[in-house]
Amino acid sequence: MKYSGSNSMFQPTALPLMAAVVLLVGVPAANAATYPNTILGDHPSAYYRLEETSGTTAADASINNSSATYVYNSGLNDPQLGLPGIDTNSIFFNGGGFSTDVGYVDIPASALITPLAPDNVHGAPFSTELWVQPTSQPATYSVPLEMAQYPNGWNIYVSGADANGGTSYFYLNMPNGVLFAGQPDFPISFLHWYHLVVTFDGTNALFYINGVSHGPYAVPNYAPAVGSDAHVGKGSGVGWTAFIGGVDEVAFYTNVLTLNQVTNHYQVGTNSFSAPPTPPSIVSDPASTTNYSGLPVTFTVGATGTLPLHYKWLKNGSPAGPDATPYTFTCQYPADNNATIQVIVTNNYGSKTSAVATLTVLTNLNLDRKST
Repeated sequence: MKYSGSNSMFQPTALPLMAAVVLLVGVPAANAATYPNTILGDHPSAYYRLEETSGTTAADASINNSSATYVYNSGLNDPQLGLPGIDTNSIFFNGGGFSTDVGYVDIPASALITPLAPDNVHGAPFSTELWVQPTSQPATYSVPLEMAQYPNGWNIYVSGADANGGTSYFYLNMPNGVLFAGQPDFPISFLHWYHLVVTFDGTNALFYINGVSHGPYAVPNYAPAVGSDAHVGKGSGVGWTAFIGGVDEVAFYTNVLTLNQVTNHYQVGTNSFSAPPTPPSIVSDPASTTNYSGLPVTFTVGATGTLPLHYKWLKNGSPAGPDATPYTFTCQYPADNNATIQVIVTNNYGSKTSAVATLTVLTNLNLDRKST
């Protein structure tokens, strides 16, 4: 795979959920364009608002009425519906790595999401957009949206720790078009929302992040994944991992959105977040770990809820660490061996206690037994 990126002098910040609410306050209600009306005004071929709070049907708000399906994991807790998002609700994915037991949204295969050129072989122009909220760094590439059956089709990645160290980026991947492009000008801030748009004019692709264009990328040999369903939150079509985080307002078009349209969608969207006060919710618990005595060890927690969030770390049940995440300290043997680590996350609306992680501390004493 070839890595490429496009830098931009203009770097708008990702919008945290509560910051978007502040923007909403100053907009005159009588003149404000609603987000769904803005999208519908540009004639999507399929538009999944993900407003549902239960059930298995994800309604298509476009005139084509091609419903998608919520596919739950065996625990019936992935995806989670009815979380705050644009206009009203969004959905959340728990991740699950390469497991097949993950939740996702299945969008049925059709020309509405995979338009074909007149030769019925090559891909016709299209656009796709969605809002995503990565909540924690995946171990490896995770997939918020794919319209793919490798090597055909395309998908979006969030890179993991194995690709860019402690920083994640968004990637556009069109494998049969020999395109694998990451965007280092937008390091991902977890728990923030991003507006992502892919356009393809039959030869070149553009990838927009928060209204900023990347490309054009030449993909003249792009081959669409004809007959394959699109997946939101699942990466099986390209052989990578499930997404961890929120997704909202997924729209498909059989034309190329213009820069003005993309910018308008982003601006209206940032003024349309719905964020009722919510207590903390833990989306990733501290993980048990092993380290050598005398070395630093770090515990992290991923949490959502109305800001500000406060963190009370407990080591062996006693307060320890900062009001922050991560919690780092130098472990010692034997004092910290088998220590339990836990965190209580609080805000003005409640609290949530994480699962317990265990620290195993090893000595760095090596014995060299020589024969006599």
